[in-house]
Amino acid sequence: MKLPLRLTLTNWKNQFITTTHISFRKKQLLIPPNGCKECFFNTPLEEELTLAIPDGINKDKEKKVLRLHKEIYGLKQALLAWYNHLASWLKKARFKCSLSDPCIFYRTESKPVWIYVHVDELAIFGPDLTLFKQEIQDAFNMKDLGKAELLLGLKVNHLAGRFSLSQEHYIDKLAEEYEIKNLAPSNTPLKPNIQLSNATEDEVRVFKELEINYQSAIRALNYISLNSRPEITFAVSHLSQFLENPGITHWSACLQVLRYLYHTKTLELHYANTGGGGVIGYADADWGNSVMDRRSTSGYTISLNHKLRNSLHYHTQQRKPNESLYLT
Repeated sequence: MKLPLRLTLTNWKNQFITTTHISFRKKQLLIPPNGCKECFFNTPLEEELTLAIPDGINKDKEKKVLRLHKEIYGLKQALLAWYNHLASWLKKARFKCSLSDPCIFYRTESKPVWIYVHVDELAIFGPDLTLFKQEIQDAFNMKDLGKAELLLGLKVNHLAGRFSLSQEHYIDKLAEEYEIKNLAPSNTPLKPNIQLSNATEDEVRVFKELEINYQSAIRALNYISLNSRPEITFAVSHLSQFLENPGITHWSACLQVLRYLYHTKTLELHYANTGGGGVIGYADADWGNSVMDRRSTSGYTISLNHKLRNSLHYHTQQRKPNESLYLT
């Protein structure tokens, strides 16, 4: 029998929990993730919390309450408490937390191990994980979920000596949501040399009457570009400049990106356990190319072992062409 619980909380403050995005490094192979059974119930409380006595328990409900000894699902600070509990154990097990991402832990010894933490699920990377898996299963009630097939919305395809990432299922979902399945396919994310500008007041008013969530569509496209389709990054960045007051022209360009993705939804990013390539960077600048404010556009990309690691493009106001190139 399930009993309804009424929470009476005292002295709780922190509830922020970190999350991360996917990135992979050389010589890391994706292996079975682990899910922690009842992870919150095994997490000690950091403050005093009480529950109102539920129906079915014969106690004086007006004078007494139930005191929690462990975290439970539904508490706003439960996720943070679980993360702190896990991080404390990992540090005792000689793991270090990544300076760039608090959800990634690593131990570089004779058998290095990398751990990616997302709430109560862990994805573990390394050449030999037998010893560590026994360590963590002894410390927590862990369940081996088998090879990861879906990780943070990314479909993981395991191949011989390598794996690939795709978001075909997510693109299909967007295609259905924005009704583009029957539209003509596009061979490019945007039209070549397209120059979008701010919408007029009339264009903004007409577009608002359509009740289309332009911002939500751009957010979805940005998520795809960050994880599996870097070739649409420029298009998404360009369309993101008109989030405040978009018009029909901007929405039409957004639909072209969606049509391009749907037409090429089977494309994947492949990662192999091979070396070579090192760190390679590219930079470029276009002086005074903005049709709205004549600002220059600069940008760069950095790849590690032929895999894109970081990219950025930004607008600057320079008086001479060589200034924008120097800044880049």
